[in-house]
Amino acid sequence: MVRRGYLFIINVIVCFTGLSPAYGSEVSFDVVTSPVQTKKNTDPKHTAIEISAYIKTCRAFRFKSGSIVPDLSQNQTCHSNPNAIDLVAEFGTNFAQLNLTGFDLENVVFDGADLRGAILSGTNLKGASLKNARLQHSILQGTSLQGANLRGAVLDSANLQGANLQGAYLRGASIRGALLHGAYLVEADLVDTNFQDALLIGANLSKADMYHAHLQRTDLSGANLEGADLEGSNLYRASLMGANLQGTNLNQAQLSEIHSDNILKFSEAKSPRDMAGADNDVSAQ
Repeated sequence: MVRRGYLFIINVIVCFTGLSPAYGSEVSFDVVTSPVQTKKNTDPKHTAIEISAYIKTCRAFRFKSGSIVPDLSQNQTCHSNPNAIDLVAEFGTNFAQLNLTGFDLENVVFDGADLRGAILSGTNLKGASLKNARLQHSILQGTSLQGANLRGAVLDSANLQGANLQGAYLRGASIRGALLHGAYLVEADLVDTNFQDALLIGANLSKADMYHAHLQRTDLSGANLEGADLEGSNLYRASLMGANLQGTNLNQAQLSEIHSDNILKFSEAKSPRDMAGADNDVSAQ
């Protein structure tokens, strides 16, 4: 009877636990751990509110009486850098077609982010980091990008009309076919930037560093290029109708078949014609 009682108890254990240990062996239980959570990819339909709330939370817990106050209940990306909020680390890289119109995104990190077709009109991206970000066909009309780092970013066919890019770092960026009417690019770093077929009508590029910039077929009508450095740049078939070229450095620039309303404007610039050994063909049409 005692033996049958033991067997009954063992059967009950097997029934409820699914264990089938061999007689005489120790019963061991494996600890089941929850799967590691990975960073989600953003869903453009739902994350605008999440991003806004996250930024507000980070900023609210970051400063108190002028000092950083870490709050361990918040995601650590809030506190990894006191001067920037890394949205890519928190939300992943997919921000395509997201509407962030008018958001305050000052000093945020969007490095390598996919912002293709995103709407960022009037958004504050001052000091933001957008290195190698993809912004093709995005709308950045009237957007504030002063001092932003856009090195290697792709902004082909983007709308940057009236955008403020003063002092922005766009070295090696691609802005082909983009709309930059009235854009403010004073003192911007545009070294080796690709502006082919872009419209920079009335843009302010004074004192910009445009060394070796690619400006083929670019429309710079009425643009302000005063004091800009375009040494070694390619302006093949570019339009400079009504452009301000006072003090512009065009040494070794490619000026073949450019369109200009007055060839004498180049006397105001440090033109290749003024440089020894220059042989570029400058034609006014």
